[in-house]
Amino acid sequence: MTFVAISDTHLHNWSQFAIPTESGINSRLLQILKAIEEAACAADYHAPAGVVPTVYHGGDLFHVRGSLTPSVLNAVLDFFKTIHRDYGVRFRMIAGNHDLETKDSCPMGNAAAALNSLPFVEVVSEKTLFEDHKVALLPWRDSMDDLRADLAHVKDAIGASVASKWTAIIHAPVNGVVLGIPDHGFDGKELASYGFGLVLAGHYHNHKKIGTVA
Repeated sequence: MTFVAISDTHLHNWSQFAIPTESGINSRLLQILKAIEEAACAADYHAPAGVVPTVYHGGDLFHVRGSLTPSVLNAVLDFFKTIHRDYGVRFRMIAGNHDLETKDSCPMGNAAAALNSLPFVEVVSEKTLFEDHKVALLPWRDSMDDLRADLAHVKDAIGASVASKWTAIIHAPVNGVVLGIPDHGFDGKELASYGFGLVLAGHYHNHKKIGTVA
């Protein structure tokens, strides 16, 4: 089933490359929100008739760890309401490291969880399966080994024989995505070994395909 995936929007009152606007919303923040609207529009366009258009977010909705200003939160809540009104889209999200006050994802320490007040947004704080799209969401883990355990658990829960029909969305470093960053994350072969048909990883702000599933 069709869905749209985005990540690392880093919503914030930016000082670089930004100016105030008449609406009071930071201009760079507004530009990013409009990019989210483009994703919602695409989800609506590609959704089959009678199916709720869905956008998945791979973490780092917000930018500043442990600090979310009212001017950002209120602008985001209002904009998401408008997007839902115009496109009927729903959002499913995981926490990235920038969303968290804590080292690992938890509801109380996750700034993105503020959007759970909206009925069309679901922000998960632990590994979660969505059967309708066959998507597994796995939020940020401070320990790579903990995330490896989560991936293995999800694979077992789904069943290794059907894992290839599923997409896993994670927030984690992937080696080779950004030149110059020393390898300290997953490589393509390791991610492929879990057997998912597709793994989408937020974190590095760079669109790159790393390997294929055998």
